[in-house]
Amino acid sequence: MLAQRRERGKAPKNMLSTLQLQRRLQKAAMPHERIEINPEIMGGKPVVRGTRVPVELILRKLGAGLSAADILADHPRLTQDDILAAQAFAADYLADEDVIYG
Repeated sequence: MLAQRRERGKAPKNMLSTLQLQRRLQKAAMPHERIEINPEIMGGKPVVRGTRVPVELILRKLGAGLSAADILADHPRLTQDDILAAQAFAADYLADEDVIYG
């Protein structure tokens, strides 16, 4: 049935066009109020606003298996929302990357 609809140039009703999906994602994307990029701080790397804690460091610690509680203990100025903002920033950054298979 899906092949028949595609042949006629119509997508199933529950499928979004690429443009519709892009628009929804743009509306849902956070403005990243907790993350700042300033060439004078940490060489311009994205950091949690008001700190010198790079987003990269938070992600590496999470990737190494540390819990959010462990990170908060290591960096008392951070909050749970800062950790979530770092993850959201990274996800939005990667969403705009082109993947090249070679």
